[in-house]
Parts: sequence; structure tokens; C-alpha cells
Amino acid sequence: MAWSEKAVNYNVERLDVSVPNQCKCNVEFPACVFVCGSLRSPSATVSSATLKALIFSTCSISNLVFLRLRNVTVEDEEGFCRWISFYCRFIKELRLECVRGLKNINIQSSSLESCRLRSYC
Repeated sequence: MAWSEKAVNYNVERLDVSVPNQCKCNVEFPACVFVCGSLRSPSATVSSATLKALIFSTCSISNLVFLRLRNVTVEDEEGFCRWISFYCRFIKELRLECVRGLKNINIQSSSLESCRLRSYC
């Protein structure tokens, strides 16, 4: 995904990603987006996307304040919760809508003010 590297290099503060429902491809979201220093409030609205375990094991501290994931699959539930708990130190709002792969969400964060979960699609 060359577009993500360009967005990170141009110091964007907000990133909205949308893949049309007609796209039958399985998009792997790049880890570099989550750790971009300038990125504050990414909103990932994607269909048929997968957040793989490798993403969370390679990410470092993130400046994210707002994160919205919609219609994605998380392959590493424990890794995702650990990443939000320990590496998203500034996150205030987390929205998870129709996220597959998360059955036991265990997030411990002193900065998180709002967490919205919606499981029906």
C-alpha cells in the first residue's frame, strides 16, 4: 500500500480509509499508519480488511487519540487489546463496529474516555 507510506511521509493528521463493498480483495492494513507521529485521529472504515497479528507486534507507541474500525477482522485479539492498552497512551475514543475476531475485549487504559462497541452489521 504505497498510499499509506505517502500519507505518513506527508505528516497527515487524519486518515479515512474506505474500501468499497464491491472489492472482493482482502486488504491488509499497514502498521506504519498506526505509529505515524503526526497522525492523531485515523478513522479506518473498511470492508474485507484484516488486521494481522504482525501489525500489533511491530507497532511501537502511537499518538492516536481517536480510532474507529468498522467491518474489519482482527486476527490477534490479545495482541490488539495489548496494543491499545500499552502503546496507545493518548487514546481517548475507541469505536469498534462490526469487528470480527474480538470476543473477549480486555483493554486497560488510563486515557480512554469513550469506548463504543457495535456488533450487529
